[in-house]
Amino acid sequence: MAFVHNVEIVWDDLMDAFTSGQGDRVYFLDRVTGEIFFVPSALDDEEFWRQVENNRERFLEIPRFDYGVERQIMSGFIGAIEDTGLKRLLDGSLVGRKPYGKLNDIISFFPEEQERLL
Repeated sequence: MAFVHNVEIVWDDLMDAFTSGQGDRVYFLDRVTGEIFFVPSALDDEEFWRQVENNRERFLEIPRFDYGVERQIMSGFIGAIEDTGLKRLLDGSLVGRKPYGKLNDIISFFPEEQERLL
């Protein structure tokens, strides 16, 4: 039986783990303490890996963020926007046409769409 409890997680640490470009690290979230930590992916410590495997309900491996998937999600979101001007602006930004802009900055001026994205 699983117990639900609240833990404090440092959002910046979690985002750093998701976006880490260091393929030689494996990041974990300790669901009991909220700690985010990493180990070398080539760690040759059978006991450590056995502990992680035996405690899967406690230690959650944090997957690397996939920018290809992000682009697919954003493309689908943009495709569903009804405002043609906003749709053109975001679509152009997604493919890198001028004027350049960050999607999140652009969408922040359209609260209804921003809420839908979140």
